[in-house]
Amino acid sequence: MLSFRVAVVGVFLAMIGPEGAFAHSLDRTVVRVHCAGGEISEAQRQQLCRNIVQSLVQIIPQSAPRMVPADQWQPGRPQDISVRLEICGTTGKLLWQKGPTGELHSGPGVPFDTTSGTQTSNMKNFANKLVAATRSVLARTLK
Repeated sequence: MLSFRVAVVGVFLAMIGPEGAFAHSLDRTVVRVHCAGGEISEAQRQQLCRNIVQSLVQIIPQSAPRMVPADQWQPGRPQDISVRLEICGTTGKLLWQKGPTGELHSGPGVPFDTTSGTQTSNMKNFANKLVAATRSVLARTLK
C-alpha cells in the first residue's frame, strides 16, 4: 500500500513539471529574476540581485521569486513574470515580461552611485531605486 502511495505522488510530481510542486499547488506567480553582468563584480551582482528580489516581493506579494541564469529567464506560464537587471556603465534598468509570449518592457535608467556608503547599503539603495522607478509601469503591466 505504501509503494502505491509513493508511486501516485511520483506521478503527480512528474505531471506538474519543472516549476516545482509548491509553486503549482499554491498557483502563485513565479517571478524569475536574472541580473546580467555589467561592470560590477560577481559578488556585487549577486547581492544586488538578492536586493531586487526583496524589493519585488514588496510589490508582487504572494509571488514565488527565483534568481535564475539567463537561459532560464523566459516566463513559463501566462501569470509568471520575468525581470532582468541590465547594467551599462554607472546606470542600471529593469526589463520584464509577463508570460511566455508577453511584450518585453523596459524601465527607466537609474544611476548607480558607488561613492557613498557601504557596498551593502549601496546595493540595497540601488535595488530599491530601480524597483521604485519601475513600480508604476510594472504594476500596469501586471493587471
